[in-house]
Amino acid sequence: MKLLKALNKEQWAALVAVAAGVVWVGGGLAGGLGPAAEPPVAPPEAAYERLSPRAPEFPEENFGRYWQGRDIFRGETAARLPVPYLRPPEPRDEAPPAPLLRPGPATAAYNRLAGARKYPRVSPGAPVLGAADLPLAAEIEALRKLEEPEAPARSDRRAEREREFFAAYHKNGTKFEGHLLAETAGEIILRDKAGRRVNLRKEDLVRWEYNYTHEEQYRLETARIQPGPKEADERVKLARKLVGLGMLREAREELARALEARRDHAEAALLLGQLAIEAGDYGAALEAYLEGASAGAAGGDLHAEAGRVWRSLGLPEAARLAFERALEASPRHYGAKLGLVRCLLDLDRPREALEVVGDFFLKFGGAPDVTPSHRAEAHLLRGLAQLRLGDTAKAKESLAEALRLEPGGTDGSAGAWTKAEALNASGVVLALEGRAAEGAARFVEAIRAQPYLTEAWTNLATLVLLGGRAAEAEGLASRALDRDPASAEALRVAGLAQFIAGRKEAAETLDRARQADPRNAETRAVLGCVALREGADEPALEHFLAALRADPDYAPAASGAAAAYLRTARRLEGEALAAAEEARAETLRREAEERRLNAETLLRRVKDLDPTRPEPWVSLACAYAALGRPGDAQAAARMAASLFQGAQAPVDPVVFHVLGYVEYYHAPLEGDEARLTLAAREFAEAVKLKAQWSDPFSQRVVADLERALEEIERWKGTAVRLDERFEREPGRTVGHNWIEADEKYGISITLENVPGRGGRVRFAGRQAIVSWGATTLSREFPGEHFQALEVTLYPERMGHAECGVSLYHSRQGESWVGFHVGLDRTGKLWLLPSGSENLHIERRDMSTGWMPVKEAPPDPREVRLRIERGERNRAAHFTVSVWNPAAARWTPVTREIPVNLAGARGPWRVSIFGRAPDGQEYVFEADNVRIYESIPQ
Repeated sequence: MKLLKALNKEQWAALVAVAAGVVWVGGGLAGGLGPAAEPPVAPPEAAYERLSPRAPEFPEENFGRYWQGRDIFRGETAARLPVPYLRPPEPRDEAPPAPLLRPGPATAAYNRLAGARKYPRVSPGAPVLGAADLPLAAEIEALRKLEEPEAPARSDRRAEREREFFAAYHKNGTKFEGHLLAETAGEIILRDKAGRRVNLRKEDLVRWEYNYTHEEQYRLETARIQPGPKEADERVKLARKLVGLGMLREAREELARALEARRDHAEAALLLGQLAIEAGDYGAALEAYLEGASAGAAGGDLHAEAGRVWRSLGLPEAARLAFERALEASPRHYGAKLGLVRCLLDLDRPREALEVVGDFFLKFGGAPDVTPSHRAEAHLLRGLAQLRLGDTAKAKESLAEALRLEPGGTDGSAGAWTKAEALNASGVVLALEGRAAEGAARFVEAIRAQPYLTEAWTNLATLVLLGGRAAEAEGLASRALDRDPASAEALRVAGLAQFIAGRKEAAETLDRARQADPRNAETRAVLGCVALREGADEPALEHFLAALRADPDYAPAASGAAAAYLRTARRLEGEALAAAEEARAETLRREAEERRLNAETLLRRVKDLDPTRPEPWVSLACAYAALGRPGDAQAAARMAASLFQGAQAPVDPVVFHVLGYVEYYHAPLEGDEARLTLAAREFAEAVKLKAQWSDPFSQRVVADLERALEEIERWKGTAVRLDERFEREPGRTVGHNWIEADEKYGISITLENVPGRGGRVRFAGRQAIVSWGATTLSREFPGEHFQALEVTLYPERMGHAECGVSLYHSRQGESWVGFHVGLDRTGKLWLLPSGSENLHIERRDMSTGWMPVKEAPPDPREVRLRIERGERNRAAHFTVSVWNPAAARWTPVTREIPVNLAGARGPWRVSIFGRAPDGQEYVFEADNVRIYESIPQ
């Protein structure tokens, strides 16, 4: 008590502080002043799926990032490694989609159709249709040999005569024929067939007929036409006669004179336009029609013909306006009415087209002047509009009525076209109903009815392509191209057939299809699939996004874009792992996350369109796994597995990758080993079933999973002995048991610490002492359980110098036994499996044993080396690998290097070296020296 009273103010304060510290420490060690709180434990029966999703912490190759710059390995110790990096799963590259049948439902309507799986894919060796669903090869060959219908040609008969002899008819009924010798005002003199001279008085003749050539007769007739009210009619009549005689130039001249005499003469304008179209001069035809209409001619026919020209030129909006003007001028113009329906279908406005054709039937269906051909075409157009809207049942009825009313006609007639179009469209309906054999038969009929209907050729080629008969499909597509060389559909089918057959010209053909119709979603999606197969992920993504911009409802473009997003996201993740700067790595990770979110959004749409198709579920599971949503990923993967099993098909190995990946990073278990054990169980299932998959993608996935199993097993038996990142204060001393060479040959070794890249050891200077000298930075370590050594080298300015790493496993007196891996100024690796003294010998002396390594590092400015110990047939060996950031894996660059470790005793040594000839200045840096060792069992 006296002691307490004697304490002054400062001593009391110190005593209180000590007492508080004792209470705090005691409370901390004993659980505080109250009873110890029990840690929350999840009930063992808690469902796995009920875990709340959390963002995955992806392990990175840059081990130092886990410790936020803290050097936790200040001494040599054996610590457990972080779990090895496991690449996120990615969906397989789907085969290119087959072309949609034409004319068919809009993709929005097509997506709502029930029945068979939508958007079939064309893949080598995997036909969708059987032989029974397709025409026989002989029938297809007969179609290919189908003769082209000859276009009617008008022969020029100007030199011909209407009759051979001059003919005179006497009042008494006698007919005199012969050559005209002379004609006067009152007499005609002939030489008859017998050669006699005959004089005939005109007053005794009823009539006489000349035997001029048609050209001579034309000159006489055109000269007789006099200006006046009837001039235009007479010239049009003469022009029609000239057309029949094949004198087209003279006919056009007469029609031009007729329009000069009367600008509003509709018949002259129509005939002049028709002749211009036959000559391929569509501009002249439009000029004739529009000038005639503007001059006040009866505009119904003129505007209707102008509409047909605009539509044939691929300008449906201009054609629509022309047909509407024709109907304003002549409301009962049936051709203009039906032409307007066709324009609305061309403009993808099927509902309006259905309204217009309904108005036709309502107002004119029973009119006596409506021909059966008009009614047949109207039923055809109504069926096409219903088909575009996805109402296949009603479309089938309308098309059947069109076929009933239209018996067809010659190849060039309107009836032949109507029949062929109705046959082709009804074939599309049958194919959509799953009746491919009947649909193919209709396509064959359509081709025979009108060989110029390219849609029938491409539709039949598509079915043949789905049957796996690529050569026949290409042959049919080539016949379509004979009719229309600019047909994007025909080029696309031909390109797909070449792709299935493995021919190099496929890409060129598909690119021609893109050029023919740059906004065609199907072509861009096919190009995207081909680019994905070739590993061109970014160009593939551009193609898929262009397809979605052209048609947001085209599901293959959405699924392809999702796959490209996931592929590029995985690549960005790998680049983030390899990035030296944290800011750059964070930017790459953020971009990868955005792409995965885009993929997930697209895949949900695709899955909703066809929930019975397993492939979208697999892709969705990949996206959820990479996004760190384990419950969703597991549910999607299991749904995909059930759909594969329901279809009696092998389960995609990607499903096992997803399930194992989720266990690997997200299983609610304590400790890494328990999670990796569950993951290994899923991976082992895929490896067990690998005989089921023969395609390259599946084999690649299984190989990745086998490697993951090996890495898991290696991880279970691996510890880190040294992780030197040189994260210390910069200076001339490296420290931490590093030994600098006694002779530096003018080269300084310093520890640098640069913002943005951290600490590194730097070799810099000029070797100006010996002909060939080496400067080394070494340290020793226990090598009994050595497994691997990793070092990162950053050559900066090398000239003729080299930098590298040495690994010594034995010591014999003053010499070390091991081998060296060197990197020269060209970025090539060199190997010297020998002792330490050889570092001081010129490499040009090949007797020293330096050997070039054939495979160069991916980036000679940053080379990550790995020397790994292995064992085969009880003999030890080393393997040298370099890190490939694009593939996110180590790539071996040497064969197995045998080594005798039987006599190895004591510590091992690792050295970082720089070696150069006399007078050579060089600069390089080294970082991230790691030594792994096996955990004794």
